[in-house]
Amino acid sequence: LAYFEKYFDFSTDETVTIMGVHAVGVAHRGNVGFGNEGDAQGGWVFDARSYQLNNRYYGMMVGDEGVLVHGAPVWHLELAQNDGGIPNRYQWYHEQQGRTERPIMTNADIALVRDLKDHMYVDNNGNEGAVACDFKLEGGDPYGGYERRRSLQGGRVACPVASKTIEKMVEYKMDNEMFLYDFEKVLEKMLKTGYHEY
Repeated sequence: LAYFEKYFDFSTDETVTIMGVHAVGVAHRGNVGFGNEGDAQGGWVFDARSYQLNNRYYGMMVGDEGVLVHGAPVWHLELAQNDGGIPNRYQWYHEQQGRTERPIMTNADIALVRDLKDHMYVDNNGNEGAVACDFKLEGGDPYGGYERRRSLQGGRVACPVASKTIEKMVEYKMDNEMFLYDFEKVLEKMLKTGYHEY
């Protein structure tokens, strides 16, 4: 949030809006260190190579009405081992039975629905971006654990909900037309930032 506020003068809601562009994004691990290995380059959503701008990005992290957290898809943290001078990077991945694609999210994406700030650390090998909480705990309460809950296995906690951004994430998941309308305005603001009209 701080990056977009500093460089683009974006509000919290505008940052949530612009991140929806990941619906058309494909991660190339050899360029930035995020993504799947080899030719299995995918994006932040299923069918990313269709390059359709819509609200799919929000649906990848938010459940259905009434079970917004507990009903969300499960995301797991992994360390992407890189070479060629690209640092190793922690990323989140989602797998779904019957699908060959394996969408990924960065900590910046996940932080729109989970508050990671008190849970991030540098691992024992010096890799930044490790997270000491889980996206959600399997078999948790039906309300999604808005409070931290300890897992019976390993004492892990579920990451707290990102209270500053979750409402806008839910709105966009439920209303594609609203997202597209807002996105147009935010993209225009982004493109004009730093330029003067004569």
